[in-house]
Amino acid sequence: MVTCALYLRISLDATGERLAVERQREDCLEIVQDRGWTLAGEYVDNSISASDARKKRPGYDQLCEDYDAGQFEALVCWDLDRLTRQPRQLEDWIDRAAKHGLKLVTANGEADLTTDGGCMYARIKAAVARAEVERKGARQSRAQRQRAEHGKSPKGVRLTGYTLAGEVIAEEAEVIRRIFKRFSAGDTLKGIARGLEEDRIKTRRGGGWSSSSVSTILRNARYAGRSVYKGQQMGAAAWPALVGEAQFDAVQSRLTDPRRTVNRADTARKHIGSGVYYCGSCGARVRSSSGMGGGLHRYICRDNHFYRSGKPVDE
Repeated sequence: MVTCALYLRISLDATGERLAVERQREDCLEIVQDRGWTLAGEYVDNSISASDARKKRPGYDQLCEDYDAGQFEALVCWDLDRLTRQPRQLEDWIDRAAKHGLKLVTANGEADLTTDGGCMYARIKAAVARAEVERKGARQSRAQRQRAEHGKSPKGVRLTGYTLAGEVIAEEAEVIRRIFKRFSAGDTLKGIARGLEEDRIKTRRGGGWSSSSVSTILRNARYAGRSVYKGQQMGAAAWPALVGEAQFDAVQSRLTDPRRTVNRADTARKHIGSGVYYCGSCGARVRSSSGMGGGLHRYICRDNHFYRSGKPVDE
């Protein structure tokens, strides 16, 4: 009796109703029943893309782990690109088939990964799927650039203070103006973040504020009514500005001022000889070490030609 598993995935479930996954399940269960196999498990990644190899797919990761543990012999999915769009991941499944005889069946036919022809078929399908992803990405990038060139609001994740159509959200806009006003008045990034936290003001995603999130807002030229694409300013935007251009430019000048340092205690040179002094034997620069404990620093060269107490040498 062959034991099998189902893998079901859809890249985007806009409604959250899991209807696409349910359709895949019905078709895959029909295959299992027709072959008389025993279902050992079902693995689902709903509304998770397989195009980005860095993105975690919990169902897929568990599927791989359970197959390697010998919990099933065959894998059923609706199509090969539901399983993976990454050629490297496909090669992992080909290796599993070569070593353990994995049976891979999809709704449009069987991919026999134990034969040369089956591997070629699978690799071609994976290459085509990958090419479709790359072409889609190129089209989307070109469309976003065109929108930026015409001053239209970008698609995708909306900017705090605006709707996706570029309309101002009054409550969020006041937070943006507050951040620019406080920084222009001399407040620090941490101080602004602390003030927002004390007033129980949440970020757009409902989280807390940090110096990093404040800095990201202060550096975004879209708030000055400028259209931006990949960091490049493309001209005037069609949406209303939340801060004046003069104020925005003044903020950028302060952010990039070399006299404005961060973490002074952490970045200042603690031992004046580190990277400055040279070893008299090998000529290499010496480094500071506190390996002897006691809070005292010492100088040592990389080849241990000498070990000197740092304070009298510095003096």
